[in-house]
Parts: sequence; C-alpha cells; structure tokens
Amino acid sequence: MISKKERFFIVLVIVLAIMIFGLYFSVFNGSLSPDSSDWGSFGSYLAGAVTFPLSILSLYFLYKTYRKTEETYQLEIFKKDLELAHEAIREASNFIESSLNHTINVTTENSEIEKISFRDLNFNPEYANTLLLQVNSNNIINGAYRASVGKPCLCLYDFLSSAENKFGETETIRFYKIRYQWIINLHNQYNLNVIQGPKGKPSPSEIEKYFYRE
Repeated sequence: MISKKERFFIVLVIVLAIMIFGLYFSVFNGSLSPDSSDWGSFGSYLAGAVTFPLSILSLYFLYKTYRKTEETYQLEIFKKDLELAHEAIREASNFIESSLNHTINVTTENSEIEKISFRDLNFNPEYANTLLLQVNSNNIINGAYRASVGKPCLCLYDFLSSAENKFGETETIRFYKIRYQWIINLHNQYNLNVIQGPKGKPSPSEIEKYFYRE
C-alpha cells in the first residue's frame, strides 16, 4: 500500500512533468514542428528537465528499500536475541526442577534420621511447616538447600529481570514468574535467605516482589 509520503512524491513528479511541458509549449507557442531537429531539441530538453525530479524519486525509493531491509535485519536480530533469552530462562527452570529432586538426611525431633527431597519441602506446605522450623539452626540443610535450589532460583531471577528490562514482559517471562512465585514466597516465609545475591544485590524480599509484581 502506498503511503502518504510516496503519494506526495508521485503527485509532485506529475506536477513537475506538467510544468515542464507547459513551460516548453508556452515558450514555443505550442505548435508541432515538422523539423526533426526541433524534435531532437525537445527530447534533449525533456531529458534534462525530467531527469532531476526522477532522480530524486529514485533516490527516495532506494532509501525506502534500504530502511525496509535494515528494519527487517534488526527485527531478525531482535527475535534471535529474544529466543536466546527465553532459552536461558528455560534452562534455569529445568535446573531448578532437577535441583528440587535432591535429597538430604535430616534429624527429626524424635532423633530419627529422615531422608527428604527439596521437592517435598516445596510441594507439601504442612510438612515444610513442621520440618523447616529447624532450618535456621541446621547448617547442613541450609547450606545444601542454598547450593541446590537457592542459586538456580537466583540465576532464574537474573535471567528474567535482564530479559524483561531488554524486551519487556513477554508471555514466556510472565509464565515463569508466575510458575515460581510459590517457591520464592516459601523461601522468604521461612527466612531461609537462600534466594539472595552478593552484597549490594536485591534482597530476598525485593526478589519476591519482582515475582509477584502485577
């Protein structure tokens, strides 16, 4: 579809052509000459008069073609970078899912050894509520959980926030933010402090707000 600018240039060329013919025939009284040399002169006049506006029109469409090609190229780069960002988010999510299957032996209040998986802690709130009361005083659980689940969650947060800052909140980003709201909330609910980056980085509560942000 022809844009307004393109329509304007086409109309301008037509107007210039009419002006060129009108100027020529007004000077030479508008009569047709039987002399071939006059026709040769007329052709030379048209070539010189019409070439300039046509050259401008050609340059304009050449520029439009260049711009369209550049936009298409930039769009392809954008799509490729976005897909790479989404792939990094999926990889982080897969790593979290795998880490949730890690197991650890804990000592219960009855001094019994119980083998639990980190997935049990995250998918069974009542069980977690009973067991995680001793997490803060149990460096083995805290350290293992931090290494197995906490770091992948922090990695996912970094990928999500970086991708959102660059591309906006896509459907993929929104999906993974919603998917892991519960796990971030659980970490902060029990004060595990495992979803925490280096000093100066966002705190666990700030990270939780990001996942729950509307």
